[in-house]
Amino acid sequence: MPDTQTTVASWSHLLPARTRLVAYDRATTAALDQLAGPVIFRGAGRSFGDCAYISNGTTLTSGELRGILDFDRAHGVIACASGTSLLALHLAVSGSGWALPVYGGTRWATVGGAIGNDIHGKNHIHQGSFGRHVLDLTLLTADGSLVTASPASEPDLFAATIGGIGLTGLIISARLRLVPAVSDTVRVRAVPFPPATDLGRLLAQADSDYQFGWLRHPCRQVRGLHYRAEHVSAHEPREEDPRRRGTLRLNLARPVLLGGLDRLRGLAHRRLDRTMHVADLNYWGDRFEFRSNLFGRRGFHEYQFTVADDVFDDAVRTLGGMLERTGLHSYFTVAKRLGGHRSPGLLSFPRQGCTLSTQIPDGPGVLGVLRSFTDVVISLGGRVYLAKDSCATKEQLERMYPEIGRWREIALRYDPKGLIQSDLARRLDLKPW
Repeated sequence: MPDTQTTVASWSHLLPARTRLVAYDRATTAALDQLAGPVIFRGAGRSFGDCAYISNGTTLTSGELRGILDFDRAHGVIACASGTSLLALHLAVSGSGWALPVYGGTRWATVGGAIGNDIHGKNHIHQGSFGRHVLDLTLLTADGSLVTASPASEPDLFAATIGGIGLTGLIISARLRLVPAVSDTVRVRAVPFPPATDLGRLLAQADSDYQFGWLRHPCRQVRGLHYRAEHVSAHEPREEDPRRRGTLRLNLARPVLLGGLDRLRGLAHRRLDRTMHVADLNYWGDRFEFRSNLFGRRGFHEYQFTVADDVFDDAVRTLGGMLERTGLHSYFTVAKRLGGHRSPGLLSFPRQGCTLSTQIPDGPGVLGVLRSFTDVVISLGGRVYLAKDSCATKEQLERMYPEIGRWREIALRYDPKGLIQSDLARRLDLKPW
Protein backbone atom coordinates (compact mmCIF):
# COMPACT_ATOMS: atom_id res chain seq x y z
CA MET A 1 0.00 0.00 0.00
CA PRO A 2 1.52 3.38 -1.02
CA ASP A 3 2.73 5.46 1.93
CA THR A 4 1.28 8.76 0.71
CA GLN A 5 -0.40 11.38 2.87
CA THR A 6 -2.95 14.07 2.14
CA THR A 7 -4.26 17.02 4.11
CA VAL A 8 -7.74 16.77 5.60
CA ALA A 9 -9.61 19.01 8.02
CA SER A 10 -13.00 19.41 9.63
CA TRP A 11 -15.89 20.27 7.33
CA SER A 12 -15.64 23.82 8.72
CA HIS A 13 -11.97 24.06 7.62
CA LEU A 14 -10.42 23.80 11.08
CA LEU A 15 -7.81 21.50 12.63
CA PRO A 16 -5.97 20.41 9.46
CA ALA A 17 -3.91 17.21 9.56
CA ARG A 18 -1.80 15.02 7.32
CA THR A 19 -3.12 11.47 7.04
CA ARG A 20 -3.20 8.46 4.72
CA LEU A 21 -6.66 8.12 3.17
CA VAL A 22 -7.45 4.49 2.38
CA ALA A 23 -10.78 3.21 1.03
CA TYR A 24 -12.11 0.24 2.99
CA ASP A 25 -11.76 -3.09 1.22
CA ARG A 26 -12.34 -6.25 3.26
CA ALA A 27 -9.61 -8.08 1.37
CA THR A 28 -6.86 -5.56 2.11
CA THR A 29 -7.85 -3.64 5.25
CA ALA A 30 -9.24 -6.31 7.58
CA ALA A 31 -5.97 -6.53 9.54
CA LEU A 32 -5.97 -3.05 11.04
CA ASP A 33 -2.61 -3.57 12.73
CA GLN A 34 -1.02 -3.99 9.29
CA LEU A 35 -1.97 -0.46 8.26
CA ALA A 36 0.47 2.40 8.75
CA GLY A 37 0.16 3.90 12.22
CA PRO A 38 -3.05 4.27 14.23
CA VAL A 39 -6.40 3.96 12.42
CA ILE A 40 -9.72 5.80 12.44
CA PHE A 41 -12.80 5.61 10.24
CA ARG A 42 -14.35 8.41 8.19
CA GLY A 43 -17.79 8.54 6.62
CA ALA A 44 -19.02 11.58 4.71
CA GLY A 45 -16.50 13.97 6.30
CA ARG A 46 -19.27 16.30 7.53
CA SER A 47 -18.09 16.56 11.13
CA PHE A 48 -17.22 20.04 12.38
CA GLY A 49 -14.46 18.65 14.62
CA ASP A 50 -11.46 16.34 14.42
CA CYS A 51 -13.12 13.05 15.32
CA ALA A 52 -12.89 11.40 11.88
CA TYR A 53 -9.20 11.52 10.92
CA ILE A 54 -5.81 10.83 12.48
CA SER A 55 -2.55 12.72 11.99
CA ASN A 56 0.32 10.57 10.70
CA GLY A 57 -1.89 7.51 10.64
CA THR A 58 -4.46 5.82 8.38
CA THR A 59 -7.94 7.23 7.88
CA LEU A 60 -10.23 4.57 6.40
CA THR A 61 -13.04 5.85 4.21
CA SER A 62 -16.25 3.92 3.54
CA GLY A 63 -15.07 2.33 0.30
CA GLU A 64 -17.23 -0.67 -0.51
CA LEU A 65 -19.36 -0.30 2.62
CA ARG A 66 -22.43 1.10 0.89
CA GLY A 67 -25.93 -0.06 0.12
CA ILE A 68 -29.11 -1.61 1.53
CA LEU A 69 -28.55 -5.21 2.62
CA ASP A 70 -32.10 -6.20 3.58
CA PHE A 71 -35.48 -4.58 4.11
CA ASP A 72 -38.14 -6.39 6.15
CA ARG A 73 -41.22 -4.44 5.06
CA ALA A 74 -43.55 -6.47 7.24
CA HIS A 75 -41.81 -5.45 10.48
CA GLY A 76 -40.12 -2.17 9.52
CA VAL A 77 -36.50 -3.28 9.91
CA ILE A 78 -33.80 -2.27 7.45
CA ALA A 79 -30.19 -3.50 7.30
CA CYS A 80 -27.52 -1.45 5.55
CA ALA A 81 -23.78 -1.02 5.19
CA SER A 82 -22.29 1.67 7.41
CA GLY A 83 -21.23 3.94 4.53
CA THR A 84 -24.81 4.26 3.29
CA SER A 85 -26.01 7.87 3.37
CA LEU A 86 -29.17 8.95 5.16
CA LEU A 87 -30.46 10.13 1.78
CA ALA A 88 -30.09 6.58 0.41
CA LEU A 89 -32.04 5.29 3.41
CA HIS A 90 -34.84 7.80 2.82
CA LEU A 91 -35.04 6.75 -0.81
CA ALA A 92 -35.07 3.05 0.10
CA VAL A 93 -38.02 3.35 2.49
CA SER A 94 -39.99 6.00 0.55
CA GLY A 95 -43.48 4.75 -0.26
CA SER A 96 -43.10 1.61 1.88
CA GLY A 97 -45.28 2.79 4.77
CA TRP A 98 -42.20 3.20 6.95
CA ALA A 99 -39.95 6.15 7.72
CA LEU A 100 -36.56 6.83 9.28
CA PRO A 101 -37.27 8.05 12.84
CA VAL A 102 -34.31 10.46 13.16
CA TYR A 103 -33.18 12.82 10.41
CA GLY A 104 -30.23 14.68 11.90
CA GLY A 105 -28.83 17.83 10.31
CA THR A 106 -27.68 16.64 6.87
CA ARG A 107 -28.78 13.94 4.46
CA TRP A 108 -25.15 13.30 3.49
CA ALA A 109 -24.23 11.79 6.86
CA THR A 110 -23.55 8.05 6.79
CA VAL A 111 -25.19 5.44 8.97
CA GLY A 112 -21.86 4.73 10.66
CA GLY A 113 -21.41 8.42 11.41
CA ALA A 114 -25.00 8.71 12.67
CA ILE A 115 -24.36 5.84 15.10
CA GLY A 116 -20.87 6.92 16.17
CA ASN A 117 -22.08 10.46 16.88
CA ASP A 118 -25.56 9.37 18.00
CA ILE A 119 -27.17 12.18 16.01
CA HIS A 120 -30.44 13.81 16.96
CA GLY A 121 -32.97 15.94 15.13
CA LYS A 122 -35.79 18.42 15.50
CA ASN A 123 -38.08 15.65 16.80
CA HIS A 124 -35.91 14.42 19.67
CA ILE A 125 -38.71 14.93 22.19
CA HIS A 126 -40.68 12.24 20.37
CA GLN A 127 -38.09 9.87 18.90
CA GLY A 128 -34.89 10.43 20.86
CA SER A 129 -31.50 9.98 19.21
CA PHE A 130 -30.41 7.70 16.37
CA GLY A 131 -28.89 5.11 18.69
CA ARG A 132 -32.28 4.27 20.22
CA HIS A 133 -33.36 2.79 16.90
CA VAL A 134 -30.31 0.59 16.28
CA LEU A 135 -31.23 -3.06 16.81
CA ASP A 136 -27.73 -4.39 16.34
CA LEU A 137 -24.48 -3.59 14.55
CA THR A 138 -21.47 -5.47 13.26
CA LEU A 139 -17.99 -4.11 13.98
CA LEU A 140 -14.50 -4.85 12.80
CA THR A 141 -12.53 -4.61 16.04
CA ALA A 142 -8.85 -3.87 16.51
CA ASP A 143 -7.81 -7.54 16.46
CA GLY A 144 -9.53 -8.13 13.10
CA SER A 145 -12.60 -9.89 14.55
CA LEU A 146 -16.11 -9.25 13.26
CA VAL A 147 -18.37 -8.83 16.29
CA THR A 148 -22.15 -8.34 16.28
CA ALA A 149 -23.25 -6.19 19.21
CA SER A 150 -26.73 -5.44 20.50
CA PRO A 151 -28.38 -4.71 23.86
CA ALA A 152 -28.63 -8.49 24.37
CA SER A 153 -25.34 -9.67 22.84
CA GLU A 154 -22.08 -7.85 23.64
CA PRO A 155 -24.08 -5.10 25.38
CA ASP A 156 -20.97 -3.32 26.68
CA LEU A 157 -19.53 -2.96 23.19
CA PHE A 158 -22.91 -1.79 21.93
CA ALA A 159 -23.13 0.90 24.63
CA ALA A 160 -19.57 2.07 23.99
CA THR A 161 -20.13 2.25 20.21
CA ILE A 162 -23.36 4.29 20.23
CA GLY A 163 -22.01 7.83 20.50
CA GLY A 164 -18.48 6.41 20.83
CA ILE A 165 -17.17 8.57 17.95
CA GLY A 166 -15.69 5.65 16.05
CA LEU A 167 -13.20 4.53 18.68
CA THR A 168 -14.44 0.98 19.38
CA GLY A 169 -14.09 -0.39 15.84
CA LEU A 170 -15.22 0.04 12.27
CA ILE A 171 -19.00 -0.28 11.99
CA ILE A 172 -19.49 -2.61 9.03
CA SER A 173 -23.29 -2.74 9.01
CA ALA A 174 -26.33 -2.11 11.18
CA ARG A 175 -29.98 -3.05 11.48
CA LEU A 176 -32.35 -0.17 12.19
CA ARG A 177 -35.92 -0.09 13.48
CA LEU A 178 -38.14 2.17 11.36
CA VAL A 179 -41.36 3.91 12.41
CA PRO A 180 -44.73 3.92 10.63
CA ALA A 181 -44.85 6.73 8.09
CA VAL A 182 -47.51 9.40 8.58
CA SER A 183 -46.83 11.37 5.39
CA ASP A 184 -43.85 13.07 3.79
CA THR A 185 -45.58 16.46 3.94
CA VAL A 186 -45.43 18.86 6.89
CA ARG A 187 -47.02 22.20 7.58
CA VAL A 188 -44.40 24.59 8.92
CA ARG A 189 -45.20 27.70 10.92
CA ALA A 190 -42.74 30.30 12.20
CA VAL A 191 -43.68 32.88 14.82
CA PRO A 192 -41.34 35.68 16.01
CA PHE A 193 -40.47 35.80 19.70
CA PRO A 194 -39.18 39.03 21.35
CA PRO A 195 -36.09 39.37 23.58
CA ALA A 196 -38.16 39.06 26.79
CA THR A 197 -39.30 35.53 25.83
CA ASP A 198 -38.28 32.61 28.02
CA LEU A 199 -37.09 30.48 25.09
CA GLY A 200 -36.34 27.46 27.26
CA ARG A 201 -39.92 27.42 28.49
CA LEU A 202 -41.30 28.10 25.00
CA LEU A 203 -39.45 25.09 23.58
CA ALA A 204 -40.39 22.91 26.56
CA GLN A 205 -44.11 23.67 26.25
CA ALA A 206 -44.40 23.10 22.50
CA ASP A 207 -45.50 19.60 21.46
CA SER A 208 -45.21 19.66 17.67
CA ASP A 209 -43.86 16.81 15.57
CA TYR A 210 -40.79 18.98 14.86
CA GLN A 211 -39.70 22.27 16.39
CA PHE A 212 -36.71 24.53 16.78
CA GLY A 213 -35.82 28.14 17.48
CA TRP A 214 -33.70 30.32 15.24
CA LEU A 215 -31.95 33.16 17.06
CA ARG A 216 -31.14 36.49 15.50
CA HIS A 217 -27.57 37.79 15.71
CA PRO A 218 -26.37 38.65 18.33
CA CYS A 219 -27.66 35.66 20.28
CA ARG A 220 -27.34 37.38 23.68
CA GLN A 221 -30.68 39.09 22.95
CA VAL A 222 -32.45 35.71 22.71
CA ARG A 223 -34.85 36.82 20.01
CA GLY A 224 -35.77 35.20 16.73
CA LEU A 225 -38.29 32.76 15.24
CA HIS A 226 -39.94 29.70 16.71
CA TYR A 227 -40.55 27.04 14.04
CA ARG A 228 -43.16 24.32 14.56
CA ALA A 229 -44.15 21.63 12.06
CA GLU A 230 -46.80 18.92 11.93
CA HIS A 231 -47.36 16.08 9.48
CA VAL A 232 -50.37 16.68 7.24
CA SER A 233 -52.10 14.73 4.48
CA ALA A 234 -49.86 13.76 1.60
CA HIS A 235 -52.49 15.28 -0.69
CA GLU A 236 -51.79 18.79 0.60
CA PRO A 237 -50.09 20.90 -2.09
CA ARG A 238 -46.41 21.50 -1.30
CA GLU A 239 -43.11 22.42 -2.84
CA GLU A 240 -41.23 20.04 -5.08
CA ASP A 241 -39.29 17.25 -3.42
CA PRO A 242 -35.98 18.85 -2.35
CA ARG A 243 -33.98 15.92 -3.71
CA ARG A 244 -34.43 17.43 -7.15
CA ARG A 245 -33.14 20.87 -6.25
CA GLY A 246 -29.74 22.26 -7.01
CA THR A 247 -27.53 23.95 -4.43
CA LEU A 248 -26.02 27.38 -4.17
CA ARG A 249 -22.24 27.68 -3.90
CA LEU A 250 -21.12 31.05 -2.60
CA ASN A 251 -18.55 32.56 -0.27
CA LEU A 252 -19.91 35.17 2.14
CA ALA A 253 -16.87 35.55 4.37
CA ARG A 254 -17.64 39.13 5.43
CA PRO A 255 -19.49 39.70 8.72
CA VAL A 256 -21.75 42.36 7.20
CA LEU A 257 -22.97 39.86 4.61
CA LEU A 258 -23.44 37.13 7.20
CA GLY A 259 -25.45 39.44 9.43
CA GLY A 260 -27.47 40.52 6.41
CA LEU A 261 -28.25 36.90 5.56
CA ASP A 262 -29.46 36.36 9.12
CA ARG A 263 -31.72 39.42 8.88
CA LEU A 264 -33.10 38.39 5.49
CA ARG A 265 -34.11 35.02 6.88
CA GLY A 266 -35.89 36.74 9.74
CA LEU A 267 -37.82 38.96 7.35
CA ALA A 268 -38.62 36.18 4.89
CA HIS A 269 -39.93 33.78 7.53
CA ARG A 270 -41.97 36.12 9.71
CA ARG A 271 -45.37 34.48 10.07
CA LEU A 272 -44.27 31.63 7.82
CA ASP A 273 -47.10 29.15 7.21
CA ARG A 274 -46.65 26.69 4.37
CA THR A 275 -46.39 23.02 3.52
CA MET A 276 -43.18 21.37 2.41
CA HIS A 277 -41.47 18.01 2.11
CA VAL A 278 -40.38 16.69 5.51
CA ALA A 279 -36.81 16.30 4.26
CA ASP A 280 -36.79 19.95 3.23
CA LEU A 281 -37.60 20.92 6.81
CA ASN A 282 -35.01 18.68 8.43
CA TYR A 283 -32.26 19.20 5.86
CA TRP A 284 -32.88 22.90 5.33
CA GLY A 285 -29.19 23.74 5.14
CA ASP A 286 -28.32 21.11 2.54
CA ARG A 287 -29.58 23.26 -0.31
CA PHE A 288 -26.89 25.80 0.61
CA GLU A 289 -23.66 23.93 0.01
CA PHE A 290 -21.71 27.13 0.66
CA ARG A 291 -22.24 26.69 4.41
CA SER A 292 -18.79 25.24 4.93
CA ASN A 293 -17.24 28.19 3.06
CA LEU A 294 -19.20 30.96 4.75
CA PHE A 295 -16.17 32.23 6.63
CA GLY A 296 -13.58 31.72 3.90
CA ARG A 297 -10.25 30.08 4.59
CA ARG A 298 -10.30 31.04 8.25
CA GLY A 299 -13.01 28.46 8.95
CA PHE A 300 -15.45 28.45 11.86
CA HIS A 301 -16.24 26.66 15.10
CA GLU A 302 -19.62 24.93 15.23
CA TYR A 303 -20.23 24.93 18.97
CA GLN A 304 -23.14 23.04 20.53
CA PHE A 305 -24.09 22.62 24.17
CA THR A 306 -27.07 21.48 26.19
CA VAL A 307 -28.32 22.48 29.66
CA ALA A 308 -31.59 22.22 31.59
CA ASP A 309 -34.60 24.25 30.43
CA ASP A 310 -34.62 26.62 33.39
CA VAL A 311 -31.03 27.84 32.88
CA PHE A 312 -30.99 27.74 29.08
CA ASP A 313 -31.73 31.43 28.47
CA ASP A 314 -29.12 32.51 31.01
CA ALA A 315 -26.55 30.28 29.31
CA VAL A 316 -27.35 31.72 25.87
CA ARG A 317 -27.05 35.30 27.13
CA THR A 318 -23.80 34.48 28.90
CA LEU A 319 -22.29 33.09 25.69
CA GLY A 320 -23.50 36.10 23.71
CA GLY A 321 -22.05 38.49 26.27
CA MET A 322 -18.68 36.72 26.35
CA LEU A 323 -18.45 36.84 22.56
CA GLU A 324 -19.47 40.50 22.40
CA ARG A 325 -16.94 41.59 25.04
CA THR A 326 -14.12 40.05 23.01
CA GLY A 327 -15.32 41.41 19.66
CA LEU A 328 -16.46 38.01 18.38
CA HIS A 329 -19.72 37.15 16.63
CA SER A 330 -21.92 34.09 16.19
CA TYR A 331 -24.23 33.30 13.30
CA PHE A 332 -26.86 30.77 12.23
CA THR A 333 -27.78 29.97 15.81
CA VAL A 334 -30.38 27.24 16.36
CA ALA A 335 -32.01 26.02 19.57
CA LYS A 336 -33.83 22.71 19.99
CA ARG A 337 -35.66 20.86 22.70
CA LEU A 338 -34.23 17.50 23.82
CA GLY A 339 -36.64 15.04 25.40
CA GLY A 340 -36.20 12.52 28.18
CA HIS A 341 -35.47 9.50 25.98
CA ARG A 342 -32.36 7.79 27.28
CA SER A 343 -29.80 6.78 24.69
CA PRO A 344 -28.03 3.42 25.04
CA GLY A 345 -24.69 5.17 24.37
CA LEU A 346 -22.28 5.93 27.21
CA LEU A 347 -20.89 9.04 25.50
CA SER A 348 -24.10 10.17 23.80
CA PHE A 349 -24.68 13.91 23.87
CA PRO A 350 -28.49 14.33 24.12
CA ARG A 351 -30.02 14.69 27.55
CA GLN A 352 -33.28 16.27 28.66
CA GLY A 353 -33.22 20.05 28.33
CA CYS A 354 -32.47 22.50 25.55
CA THR A 355 -29.54 22.61 23.15
CA LEU A 356 -28.04 25.47 21.17
CA SER A 357 -25.66 25.30 18.21
CA THR A 358 -23.95 28.31 16.68
CA GLN A 359 -21.20 29.11 14.18
CA ILE A 360 -18.34 31.36 15.25
CA PRO A 361 -15.63 32.47 12.78
CA ASP A 362 -12.18 31.33 13.83
CA GLY A 363 -9.75 33.96 15.01
CA PRO A 364 -7.69 35.19 17.98
CA GLY A 365 -9.39 34.59 21.30
CA VAL A 366 -12.07 32.17 20.08
CA LEU A 367 -10.68 29.06 21.77
CA GLY A 368 -10.24 30.90 25.06
CA VAL A 369 -13.83 32.13 25.04
CA LEU A 370 -15.27 28.74 24.14
CA ARG A 371 -13.23 26.93 26.78
CA SER A 372 -14.29 29.48 29.39
CA PHE A 373 -17.91 29.13 28.36
CA THR A 374 -17.61 25.33 28.47
CA ASP A 375 -16.76 25.75 32.17
CA VAL A 376 -20.01 27.71 32.51
CA VAL A 377 -21.92 24.90 30.77
CA ILE A 378 -20.36 22.35 33.14
CA SER A 379 -21.26 24.47 36.17
CA LEU A 380 -24.88 24.39 34.96
CA GLY A 381 -24.84 20.61 34.68
CA GLY A 382 -24.54 20.58 30.88
CA ARG A 383 -22.19 19.27 28.23
CA VAL A 384 -20.88 20.00 24.74
CA TYR A 385 -21.29 17.80 21.66
CA LEU A 386 -18.09 15.86 20.96
CA ALA A 387 -19.07 15.34 17.31
CA LYS A 388 -18.58 19.08 16.77
CA ASP A 389 -15.96 19.82 19.40
CA SER A 390 -12.80 21.75 18.50
CA CYS A 391 -11.83 23.25 21.85
CA ALA A 392 -12.64 21.13 24.94
CA THR A 393 -9.91 19.89 27.28
CA LYS A 394 -9.47 16.46 28.85
CA GLU A 395 -10.45 17.83 32.25
CA GLN A 396 -13.64 19.33 30.84
CA LEU A 397 -14.52 16.09 29.07
CA GLU A 398 -14.29 14.11 32.28
CA ARG A 399 -16.54 16.57 34.10
CA MET A 400 -19.16 16.56 31.33
CA TYR A 401 -19.33 12.81 30.67
CA PRO A 402 -19.39 10.95 34.00
CA GLU A 403 -19.45 7.52 32.31
CA ILE A 404 -16.11 8.10 30.58
CA GLY A 405 -14.42 5.72 33.05
CA ARG A 406 -16.72 2.84 32.14
CA TRP A 407 -16.35 3.67 28.44
CA ARG A 408 -12.57 3.51 28.76
CA GLU A 409 -12.73 0.10 30.47
CA ILE A 410 -14.76 -1.28 27.54
CA ALA A 411 -12.60 0.39 24.89
CA LEU A 412 -9.47 -1.02 26.54
CA ARG A 413 -10.94 -4.51 26.41
CA TYR A 414 -11.52 -4.34 22.66
CA ASP A 415 -8.51 -2.19 21.75
CA PRO A 416 -5.76 -2.94 24.32
CA LYS A 417 -3.02 -1.41 22.15
CA GLY A 418 -4.88 1.82 21.43
CA LEU A 419 -4.73 1.11 17.69
CA ILE A 420 -7.97 2.97 16.92
CA GLN A 421 -7.33 6.68 17.47
CA SER A 422 -8.39 10.05 16.11
CA ASP A 423 -7.05 13.56 16.53
CA LEU A 424 -9.95 14.22 18.90
CA ALA A 425 -9.10 11.10 20.91
CA ARG A 426 -5.50 12.26 21.24
CA ARG A 427 -6.49 15.82 22.12
CA LEU A 428 -8.86 14.65 24.86
CA ASP A 429 -6.71 11.67 25.89
CA LEU A 430 -9.67 9.35 25.47
CA LYS A 431 -7.37 6.32 25.34
CA PRO A 432 -4.62 7.10 27.85
CA TRP A 433 -3.08 3.63 27.69
